[in-house]
Amino acid sequence: MGNTRRESALTKSIQSGLLREPDKCKKTAWGRFLAFFTVRRIRLVRCELELFARLRKEIWRFDEDEYKASFRTSSQPPLKMMGDMGYSGSTFFSSLDGHFVIKSLPRRFEHTFFQADLLEPYYYYMRDHPDSVLVWITDYILSPYVTLGTLFGCTPAHHIVMENILLGKAEDPNGEQWETYDLKPIDYFYPERDLIPEPLVSEETLNKLADTFNDKLHLWKKDYDAFMQSLEADTKFLGEANAVDYSLFLVRMPASSKPAILGRPSPWREGLPSADGKWKYRAVILDFFWARHKFHAQALSGAVQTFNVVGRKGPMSITTTAGEYREKFLTMSPLIAPQSHVAPGNFATATATFGFTRNIATSLSVVIGGVVFQHSMQAHATTLTSVLGDETAAHFDGSSAEANVGLVASLPVHQRNAVRGAYVASLRSMWILYVCVAAVGLLASLMVNKKSLEGPADRKSNGPVSESLQSHELQQLTQR
Repeated sequence: MGNTRRESALTKSIQSGLLREPDKCKKTAWGRFLAFFTVRRIRLVRCELELFARLRKEIWRFDEDEYKASFRTSSQPPLKMMGDMGYSGSTFFSSLDGHFVIKSLPRRFEHTFFQADLLEPYYYYMRDHPDSVLVWITDYILSPYVTLGTLFGCTPAHHIVMENILLGKAEDPNGEQWETYDLKPIDYFYPERDLIPEPLVSEETLNKLADTFNDKLHLWKKDYDAFMQSLEADTKFLGEANAVDYSLFLVRMPASSKPAILGRPSPWREGLPSADGKWKYRAVILDFFWARHKFHAQALSGAVQTFNVVGRKGPMSITTTAGEYREKFLTMSPLIAPQSHVAPGNFATATATFGFTRNIATSLSVVIGGVVFQHSMQAHATTLTSVLGDETAAHFDGSSAEANVGLVASLPVHQRNAVRGAYVASLRSMWILYVCVAAVGLLASLMVNKKSLEGPADRKSNGPVSESLQSHELQQLTQR
């Protein structure tokens, strides 16, 4: 009962904040005093009203009357509750017509980062990149007063309004076949998954952490290039803002679906047809409110680094650097070359063969490089023995040198220099080997035949997919 009353009060606050006229938002001392004792239905106002209005009308081409109508109701509840999702404590609502989603930002480091560091750059970036894959944020509302409700965490005071990427699902006869994936890089440390034994972790917790997309995105070459260009530009913008832990929200729907869209037409919002003719895709980048330079993130990074002295689990997605997170986010499997020379029915075989060959090459590189390094260190064994003595030199022979790098710093200066010289000579041998292999690969690439990559013009209507069909596979990512 209490939660229902809280949700009802919050939805009314959000509705009033979005529809209230700017000239009615004057602050007074008496208004501040009365507002302080508010617990549930706090007063919200729109922040940067003109900035978001320009985005909606000039860039995204929204009809302003229709936009306001999405939040204007009479006898019905103002908004629909979508629940508390993930670990951030955010509350989600949708407008009754399903056009927009409202997300709360209850954590101080998130809304201060968005408001102080990201909001204005976001406006200029979206103005210059109207087809960006970043989610469209159409409004930002907050409480201009300090209230008891916000002090005690009863009511969130900051909310963003976003486009609803699932717009049209409710009206689609095939709506039950729509699939959604909130995707992040898979190889980060998640304490809930990596520390607690699986039998002790609830299914609800695992569902929040791990939702892998095990299929492929089947795209024409032109669409793939455009998508990757957008992702690279968008993640570069987020990286420059020092943002991490953002995700790619992917929607896959049947090819027969024709969902409605709002505002400016954009391929990844209309639903981009797959090259195999089975699906349509929508995609946006979400949740870019975790800043690496904020105190909360830095404190958590220190805690994780301290734990890793013993646990050695690596960084979390919220404690890694912005550059590393972007690099992993963009990692893709370069399957275009083998798949452009085979028929669509043999894509699976070509993909498996490509992956197997690459893994074998990686393994051979590690093994051969290790053998060269150990052999070179063994060749310096006599010299090291004369400087270090038999017992100490045994730690740096061919089979032990890699494991005892940390011992070098504890040696006296003249012994340390001798060991470092042996390591440098051994690493030089490895480097020469890899340069020679790379040179051979470069020469071999000159013998690769040119292959023109065609587009959907080669596909006959109502016929089979042509052999020029391209398939590109996003590396598996996982949801946190």
